[in-house]
Amino acid sequence: MRTPLVAEGNRVERLPSGALSSGDTRIRFVAAAVEIHGLQKRFGRLRALDGLDFAVEEGRIVGLLGENGAGKTTAIGCFLGLLRPSGGSARVFGEKSSRFRRVARRVGVSFENPSLHGTLSGRANLEIAWRLAGCPAGRAPEDAARLLGLESHARRRAGRYSRGLQQRLSLARALLGRPSLLVLDEPLNGLDPLGVQSVLDLLRGLRDEEGMTILVSSHDLLEFERIYDEVVLVHAGKVLAAGRLEDLLAGGDGAVEIVVDRSEEAAEWLRRHEAVQEVRRLESGAIEAALSPGAGARVNGDLVRAGFGVSAFAPRRRTLVDFYREEVGRLA
Repeated sequence: MRTPLVAEGNRVERLPSGALSSGDTRIRFVAAAVEIHGLQKRFGRLRALDGLDFAVEEGRIVGLLGENGAGKTTAIGCFLGLLRPSGGSARVFGEKSSRFRRVARRVGVSFENPSLHGTLSGRANLEIAWRLAGCPAGRAPEDAARLLGLESHARRRAGRYSRGLQQRLSLARALLGRPSLLVLDEPLNGLDPLGVQSVLDLLRGLRDEEGMTILVSSHDLLEFERIYDEVVLVHAGKVLAAGRLEDLLAGGDGAVEIVVDRSEEAAEWLRRHEAVQEVRRLESGAIEAALSPGAGARVNGDLVRAGFGVSAFAPRRRTLVDFYREEVGRLA
C-alpha cells in the first residue's frame, strides 16, 4: 500500500500509513510561511549561501542554528527582501523575496542590534513604527507595550533603556498589528533570567493562542530548547541537519547513564568491557558510558552478574547543545 503524500510549499512528502482518513485520496498541503530552495548568495568571491534548502511550516517555532558566519543572517536578509539572492529562490507566504512588500504587513522582525530612536520615548518609537506601517489592525502600540511589560518605561527615552529593555521594545515593535510570521535574531540578548522566561512564555503563547509562526536565530540553545518545534542547522551556507526537535534529539550516540554502587570500581570494569566505547564519571556520582549499538541489555546484565548493584541504567537524554556539538564536530 502506498503511503499518502504531503506537499509542504513546493515539496511533496510521503506520510506514514494511516495519516489520512480511509478513502481520502487527496494530497494534503501543509502551508509554509517561509520556503527556501537552492538559495545562493555571493559577496564577491565569498559564497555565503551555497544551495540552502528549508521550509518553515505555519504555526511552528523553528530555530535557525549555526556558527557565526554560517549564513543564518544572510538567509534571513534574502527572504525579507533586504538582500538579492545570487541564485535559487526565497518565498514568504508564497511571494518571492523580490515582492516581499506584498506580505510585509504579515511579518514582524526584531534584529540583534535594534535600530531605535534614542532621543524619543519608548511609546513614541512604537507610535512611529505603527504609523509607518499604515496603522495596521490588531495590536496597537499600547497593547504591544503592555505585552512586553513596558508600561512603566514608556515615557522614558529609548536611548536610556538598558540592553534588555531595548530588546523588549524591539520585540514589542515587531508585534505591532499582530503579524503572522515573527522573525527574531538573538531576542534574549541583555535579558535577565526572569526576562528570558517571560519572553519564552510569550513566544509559546503567541504560537499556541494566535497560531503565529516564529523563526528564531539564536545561540541560546539551552533556553530555546524548551520551546522549539523544529530546528534547521546551517553550516557553510548549507543545511547540515533539519527536522523536528524531538526526532533529532532521539538519535543520540548510544550513551547511557548508570547509577551503581562502587562507582569508581564499576567505571574501571566498564572500560574493560568489549561493548563499551567510552566511560566518564559524572559529578553526581553516576557513570556515563557510550555503548556499541544494541549492547545496553547485555552490559547491564554483565554488571549485575559481576556483583555490582545497579539502581539505574537508562539512555542519556541528548540536549540541543549535544546535538549541535556532535553535528558540527563531525566536520572537524
